Amino acid sequence: MMYKIYYDDDYILEGDVNFNIPTGRRTGVISIATIDETHNWVFWHSKDWYILQHDGEWFGCDQAGLIDQIVHRCEHLKYILQGRVLVPYEKYEDIINKMLTECKPSKTGWYPGER
Repeated sequence: MMYKIYYDDDYILEGDVNFNIPTGRRTGVISIATIDETHNWVFWHSKDWYILQHDGEWFGCDQAGLIDQIVHRCEHLKYILQGRVLVPYEKYEDIINKMLTECKPSKTGWYPGER
């Protein structure tokens, strides 16, 4: 499964489940976009932590969710990346808007709870 990771320094990392995320790129994550057969893309943003499972699926969670995943599902986790809040907020919005416009074909719908 292909994904794009958008960082606080405007860097974009593209990869798939077999790609190794460099140690220096495991913090400062603003959003993650993954290919989806139903809606073309799934967007993860506004999360404290982003987790890539060994099956190639991404999801985002808060601190309590991260601890729960480590305690109960550690063997399923491939990477844990740290999210970031940006100030001023306009910088964050710019990165999200870049993701929304760069991911082609355009997203066709949203899943319940996706944000």
